[in-house]
Amino acid sequence: SNGRKRKLIDIAGTVEIQKRIVSSLKGTKRVAVFAAGTRYESLRAYLEEVGERDIHGLVFTKLDEEPTLGHLVTYIMKTHLPVALFTKGPEIRDILMPTEDVLWKMIFERNPWKRKVEP
Repeated sequence: SNGRKRKLIDIAGTVEIQKRIVSSLKGTKRVAVFAAGTRYESLRAYLEEVGERDIHGLVFTKLDEEPTLGHLVTYIMKTHLPVALFTKGPEIRDILMPTEDVLWKMIFERNPWKRKVEP
């Protein structure tokens, strides 16, 4: 890092509220966060509404809740946006960096992070 501190600000609310808040934060980079189960049409509509050129990356959460994950690889290829990270649960240790190994597992192993349902 170049000595600057990085902060993560989660902005909830309508797209108009998000745009207003983000426009007041100078020098920020934005990532869009989506649950792994988000349909591509919803993801695309959001990116178009907020202005895709202003988005610097994607985060996909809740990988542990989906039976398969290959669709996320398709989303990544279609949007041409880099992935900042994935999450497979609520803890810091549940963060997955978008490495070649992680993407390989998403494509060929269905979902090795799927949460086991207790009987």
